[in-house]
Amino acid sequence: MQRRPPFLILSLQQNSEGNKVVKLRQPHYGLIKWQIKSKKNADDYGKSGLLGVSLHNKKRKAEMCKLKVKGFFLILLILGCASMEVGERMSQFDETSRAYIRAIRWGEFEAAYAFKKLTDRDDVLPDFEDYRTVRVTNYKIKQTIISEDQLKIIQIVDFQYYRMRDVTVKTIIDRQRWEYDQEQEKWFLQSNLPSF
Repeated sequence: MQRRPPFLILSLQQNSEGNKVVKLRQPHYGLIKWQIKSKKNADDYGKSGLLGVSLHNKKRKAEMCKLKVKGFFLILLILGCASMEVGERMSQFDETSRAYIRAIRWGEFEAAYAFKKLTDRDDVLPDFEDYRTVRVTNYKIKQTIISEDQLKIIQIVDFQYYRMRDVTVKTIIDRQRWEYDQEQEKWFLQSNLPSF
Protein backbone atom coordinates (compact mmCIF):
# COMPACT_ATOMS: atom_id res chain seq x y z
CA MET A 1 0.00 0.00 0.00
CA GLN A 2 1.44 3.35 -1.02
CA ARG A 3 1.31 6.30 1.36
CA ARG A 4 -0.29 9.52 0.20
CA PRO A 5 1.79 12.72 0.41
CA PRO A 6 0.82 15.05 3.30
CA PHE A 7 -0.41 17.98 1.23
CA LEU A 8 -3.42 19.18 -0.73
CA ILE A 9 -3.28 19.90 -4.49
CA LEU A 10 -4.70 23.34 -5.24
CA SER A 11 -4.28 23.39 -9.02
CA LEU A 12 -2.59 21.61 -11.90
CA GLN A 13 -1.61 23.93 -14.79
CA GLN A 14 0.51 23.84 -17.91
CA ASN A 15 3.13 26.53 -18.46
CA SER A 16 4.41 28.00 -21.76
CA GLU A 17 7.09 25.30 -22.12
CA GLY A 18 4.51 22.54 -21.93
CA ASN A 19 5.49 21.41 -18.45
CA LYS A 20 2.90 20.82 -15.82
CA VAL A 21 2.97 23.08 -12.73
CA VAL A 22 1.36 21.81 -9.57
CA LYS A 23 0.42 24.26 -6.81
CA LEU A 24 0.34 22.56 -3.44
CA ARG A 25 -0.47 23.53 0.11
CA GLN A 26 1.35 21.72 2.87
CA PRO A 27 0.65 22.56 6.53
CA HIS A 28 4.28 23.18 7.53
CA TYR A 29 5.55 24.87 4.35
CA GLY A 30 2.62 26.99 3.09
CA LEU A 31 2.08 27.37 -0.68
CA ILE A 32 4.55 25.45 -2.85
CA LYS A 33 4.84 25.46 -6.64
CA TRP A 34 6.28 22.33 -8.16
CA GLN A 35 7.10 21.72 -11.79
CA ILE A 36 6.73 18.27 -13.27
CA LYS A 37 8.80 17.88 -16.42
CA SER A 38 7.15 14.87 -18.00
CA LYS A 39 3.51 14.13 -18.75
CA LYS A 40 3.87 10.68 -17.25
CA ASN A 41 4.92 12.11 -13.88
CA ALA A 42 2.05 14.61 -14.00
CA ASP A 43 -0.51 11.93 -14.83
CA ASP A 44 0.81 9.47 -12.26
CA TYR A 45 1.29 12.12 -9.59
CA GLY A 46 -1.59 11.00 -7.40
CA LYS A 47 -0.37 7.39 -7.35
CA SER A 48 3.40 7.80 -7.28
CA GLY A 49 3.84 10.25 -4.42
CA LEU A 50 6.80 11.74 -6.32
CA LEU A 51 6.30 15.20 -4.87
CA GLY A 52 5.55 13.79 -1.47
CA VAL A 53 9.04 12.34 -1.30
CA SER A 54 10.52 15.74 -2.10
CA LEU A 55 8.39 17.38 0.56
CA HIS A 56 9.28 14.67 3.04
CA ASN A 57 12.96 15.39 2.30
CA LYS A 58 12.35 19.09 2.96
CA LYS A 59 10.58 18.21 6.17
CA ARG A 60 13.48 15.95 7.19
CA LYS A 61 15.94 18.76 6.43
CA ALA A 62 13.87 21.15 8.54
CA GLU A 63 13.81 18.62 11.39
CA MET A 64 17.59 18.13 11.07
CA CYS A 65 18.05 21.89 11.20
CA LYS A 66 15.92 22.04 14.36
CA LEU A 67 17.96 19.19 15.82
CA LYS A 68 21.23 21.01 15.06
CA VAL A 69 19.90 24.18 16.70
CA LYS A 70 18.83 22.19 19.77
CA GLY A 71 22.27 20.53 19.91
CA PHE A 72 23.96 23.91 19.66
CA PHE A 73 21.88 25.27 22.55
CA LEU A 74 22.56 22.13 24.58
CA ILE A 75 26.31 22.68 24.17
CA LEU A 76 25.90 26.34 25.17
CA LEU A 77 23.91 25.22 28.22
CA ILE A 78 26.63 22.77 29.27
CA LEU A 79 29.35 25.38 28.80
CA GLY A 80 27.23 27.91 30.64
CA CYS A 81 26.78 25.54 33.58
CA ALA A 82 30.52 24.91 33.70
CA SER A 83 31.29 28.61 33.69
CA MET A 84 28.63 29.19 36.35
CA GLU A 85 30.32 26.55 38.50
CA VAL A 86 33.67 28.30 38.11
CA GLY A 87 32.03 31.67 38.78
CA GLU A 88 30.40 30.34 41.95
CA ARG A 89 33.72 28.84 43.08
CA MET A 90 35.52 32.17 42.56
CA SER A 91 32.75 34.01 44.36
CA GLN A 92 33.05 31.55 47.24
CA PHE A 93 36.82 32.16 47.35
CA ASP A 94 36.24 35.90 47.48
CA GLU A 95 33.90 35.51 50.46
CA THR A 96 36.23 33.04 52.21
CA SER A 97 39.38 35.13 51.78
CA ARG A 98 37.61 38.29 52.92
CA ALA A 99 36.33 36.53 56.04
CA TYR A 100 39.85 35.23 56.75
CA ILE A 101 41.46 38.66 56.32
CA ARG A 102 38.72 40.27 58.45
CA ALA A 103 39.41 37.75 61.23
CA ILE A 104 43.12 38.65 61.16
CA ARG A 105 42.35 42.37 60.91
CA TRP A 106 40.26 42.28 64.10
CA GLY A 107 42.63 40.00 66.04
CA GLU A 108 40.49 36.85 65.88
CA PHE A 109 43.40 34.52 65.13
CA GLU A 110 41.66 31.39 66.41
CA ALA A 111 38.85 32.03 63.92
CA ALA A 112 41.42 32.68 61.17
CA TYR A 113 43.16 29.38 62.00
CA ALA A 114 39.83 27.58 61.40
CA PHE A 115 40.22 28.31 57.67
CA LYS A 116 43.13 25.83 57.52
CA LYS A 117 42.54 22.26 56.41
CA LEU A 118 44.13 20.29 59.19
CA THR A 119 46.38 17.37 58.36
CA ASP A 120 48.42 14.98 60.49
CA ARG A 121 51.39 17.35 60.16
CA ASP A 122 49.45 20.21 61.82
CA ASP A 123 49.47 18.77 65.32
CA VAL A 124 51.19 21.84 66.83
CA LEU A 125 48.90 24.87 67.19
CA PRO A 126 50.27 28.39 66.81
CA ASP A 127 50.96 30.46 69.92
CA PHE A 128 47.68 32.36 70.17
CA GLU A 129 48.91 34.15 73.34
CA ASP A 130 51.62 35.80 71.24
CA TYR A 131 49.08 36.74 68.55
CA ARG A 132 46.96 38.52 71.20
CA THR A 133 49.63 41.22 71.46
CA VAL A 134 49.35 42.00 67.71
CA ARG A 135 47.09 44.77 66.41
CA VAL A 136 46.58 44.93 62.66
CA THR A 137 45.95 48.51 61.55
CA ASN A 138 45.51 48.02 57.82
CA TYR A 139 45.78 45.48 55.02
CA LYS A 140 45.95 45.57 51.25
CA ILE A 141 45.53 42.71 48.80
CA LYS A 142 48.45 43.14 46.40
CA GLN A 143 48.02 40.24 43.99
CA THR A 144 45.91 37.15 43.40
CA ILE A 145 47.33 34.35 41.25
CA ILE A 146 44.90 31.66 40.06
CA SER A 147 46.01 28.28 38.71
CA GLU A 148 44.84 27.11 35.29
CA ASP A 149 42.39 24.57 36.75
CA GLN A 150 41.16 27.31 39.13
CA LEU A 151 41.50 25.01 42.13
CA LYS A 152 44.56 26.70 43.67
CA ILE A 153 45.11 30.37 44.43
CA ILE A 154 48.02 32.33 45.83
CA GLN A 155 47.03 35.65 47.35
CA ILE A 156 49.64 38.19 48.43
CA VAL A 157 48.49 40.55 51.18
CA ASP A 158 50.32 43.38 52.96
CA PHE A 159 49.43 43.72 56.65
CA GLN A 160 50.37 46.79 58.67
CA TYR A 161 50.55 46.01 62.37
CA TYR A 162 52.11 46.86 65.71
CA ARG A 163 52.66 44.96 68.93
CA MET A 164 51.24 46.22 72.23
CA ARG A 165 54.71 46.43 73.82
CA ASP A 166 56.18 48.32 70.84
CA VAL A 167 54.07 50.93 69.09
CA THR A 168 56.16 50.99 65.90
CA VAL A 169 53.98 50.19 62.86
CA LYS A 170 55.50 47.47 60.70
CA THR A 171 54.52 45.83 57.43
CA ILE A 172 54.55 42.14 56.66
CA ILE A 173 53.88 40.43 53.33
CA ASP A 174 51.65 37.39 53.75
CA ARG A 175 51.65 34.83 50.92
CA GLN A 176 48.47 32.85 51.35
CA ARG A 177 48.08 29.54 49.54
CA TRP A 178 44.48 28.44 49.08
CA GLU A 179 43.16 25.18 47.67
CA TYR A 180 39.63 24.16 46.72
CA ASP A 181 38.41 20.82 48.10
CA GLN A 182 35.99 19.42 45.52
CA GLU A 183 34.52 16.84 47.90
CA GLN A 184 33.67 19.39 50.59
CA GLU A 185 33.15 22.19 48.05
CA LYS A 186 35.13 24.64 50.21
CA TRP A 187 38.31 26.68 50.03
CA PHE A 188 40.99 25.87 52.61
CA LEU A 189 44.10 27.76 53.61
CA GLN A 190 47.25 25.69 53.01
CA SER A 191 49.79 28.21 54.34
CA ASN A 192 50.32 29.22 57.97
CA LEU A 193 49.03 32.31 59.70
CA PRO A 194 51.18 35.40 59.15
CA SER A 195 54.25 35.45 61.38
CA PHE A 196 54.02 38.91 62.96
